[in-house]
Amino acid sequence: QKMRTNQTSQALVSPVSSQSLADFMGDLDYDASMDAELQSYIIAACEKIISITNHELLTRSFEFETDDFYSFDYIRLPSYPATAVTEFLANGEAVEFVAKLKARPAVVKPMASSNDYKITYSAGYANIESIPAIYIQTINMLACYVYDNRGCDMKEAIDQSGARMGIDVLKVRYSAI
Repeated sequence: QKMRTNQTSQALVSPVSSQSLADFMGDLDYDASMDAELQSYIIAACEKIISITNHELLTRSFEFETDDFYSFDYIRLPSYPATAVTEFLANGEAVEFVAKLKARPAVVKPMASSNDYKITYSAGYANIESIPAIYIQTINMLACYVYDNRGCDMKEAIDQSGARMGIDVLKVRYSAI
């Protein structure tokens, strides 16, 4: 059985503020006492979009472990956009590697073969201004719908909110390299 894990210990930070979501909604009488509630919908939207698209928001560090060596001797990093590979271990030993971080998805080729890899890398955008506008729009659309339809199913929310279009554009496809 193949093993793959991709974990981060860093909290997700949303590029969308409670105030900007309220502005997006238009008819909401916003006040600061609503921040925690609105942030919960924003973070839920961000988490759902990331889980479907593998497209990160602001830069976070990840540890990816796998015993599965992908096609063409490259290992595909699960989170996009990858910005740096800081450590590459094969069977617990540091190895040389070649990284193609601009690829979608980013790929890393080890210079030594193994059946146990651990890659520490960063993925995400450096600042809010560099996040694609369609990503911000998709977060707003999904968070707004979930706020207006509290308790709704997230799959329904994606389809009904119009967020599906943005998700389809952002989705990182993991087909053959």
